[in-house]
Amino acid sequence: MIDNATGKRLLVEHSPQDGFFVRISNANDHYGFDELLDNYFLPYEYRLPEDLKVAGGCEYHFGEAVNIEKLQDIIDEIEVPSDYLVSTEIIYSAPSLLVEKNIEESISFRESSPTFEELGKQFFGAKNTNQLIVLVDENRGPYLRLKHCENLGLFKKLLGQKYRVIWFESAKNESDFFDAEELFFGIAADLVLLQNIFDEMIAFYGLGSRVGH
Repeated sequence: MIDNATGKRLLVEHSPQDGFFVRISNANDHYGFDELLDNYFLPYEYRLPEDLKVAGGCEYHFGEAVNIEKLQDIIDEIEVPSDYLVSTEIIYSAPSLLVEKNIEESISFRESSPTFEELGKQFFGAKNTNQLIVLVDENRGPYLRLKHCENLGLFKKLLGQKYRVIWFESAKNESDFFDAEELFFGIAADLVLLQNIFDEMIAFYGLGSRVGH
């Protein structure tokens, strides 16, 4: 994709704090990109840096567990046609509810003050005894099936806040398994990197216990 305001190709960037992301400088491209990105099974979060707010731009964050080449290929495929262009007078100022929710959860998590080690041991010590094995869906990419897990919220906090992984969650009626939840990491997710993350979590926090299959 070419940013219509700058005339430059949209390149995937990386932040040690947040993982991989792209910056869109203006409202025209932002709205078009937003709609076209829905054609891809790709989880992301909005961020609204101060330097992009006035022009209506934003950042799309995809987390740490993605294959940068796959992600760049998807970005390159997206073209915002003239039909999507909106008035340059539109100023995008309303932050995403997802961003607000994540900020609230992050603040709440910090205030409760468990360390990542404490968080991991609480989860992996709670009778979660199966393996963390990454599966692959042809249309939705790598995913994790979690069955009969206690304190699943602890696992999600650890995965999102320490390892900076972003995912979609399956609806309960989509699962073929009773008492199971599936986390889908998207078509640009790096299967090997994800498995390495889960293996590290088990080795560091597991106390011999494992979850999901």
